[in-house]
Amino acid sequence: MWFALVISIESAVADENTDCPDAASVDTLLSVVHEQFHGRILTLALENKDGKCVYEIKWLTPAGQVRRLYYDAENLMQLKVIRPDLEEDK
Repeated sequence: MWFALVISIESAVADENTDCPDAASVDTLLSVVHEQFHGRILTLALENKDGKCVYEIKWLTPAGQVRRLYYDAENLMQLKVIRPDLEEDK
């Protein structure tokens, strides 16, 4: 199931990748995210924000809480984590 999910997400993000040709692959991104967080992906988008390519992820924790994760698309550094149940954490 993990493999099929990555393929379908890769296909969806590939269409958005024209503005971000140096973006890391979705597979690499998900490996980084899984090292930092437990849970599963709900949505993923690759966006160009003011000239900077950013992966935006909606993430579901095992406790059922939703997080919004933001990563630099080129170097996969975590930019921000938003917890709707609290104010910004990072």
